[in-house]
Amino acid sequence: MQAVTDQSAPALQHPIAQELDFLMQRTGQDELTLLSQAMRLGLGLLYSQTAEQAFIDDVLTRAEAVAALGPHRVAEIEYAKMLVSRTNQNRSSVSCTSRIKPRIVSVMALTAQVTELSLHGAETIYSRLPRHCI
Repeated sequence: MQAVTDQSAPALQHPIAQELDFLMQRTGQDELTLLSQAMRLGLGLLYSQTAEQAFIDDVLTRAEAVAALGPHRVAEIEYAKMLVSRTNQNRSSVSCTSRIKPRIVSVMALTAQVTELSLHGAETIYSRLPRHCI
């Protein structure tokens, strides 16, 4: 099956059509098979992101989150929430403001904060190691 594209002006193709053409050429799979795979992968990704956000927002119980995401991902999210909460507590004690609440806006923001904290923690640990250990 051929992707529906305008062959007279390939530079004006929609990005999705270009990606589909690329995949058909590289994999040898037809358009219907690729779109079916994309639908399953996309729905799986949306399901995971929605379940993660619901767990972060305390809409899903831990048991529901484990069923949806698996115990490893739930543990990662709980650890990240704990780190963000600690960071926010440290900031509020320094700034003396009572309005600071640990709020997580999205999974991506949470992941970025954890990555930043992990990198900072690794740098701190590395800087404290005796030189003969490095």
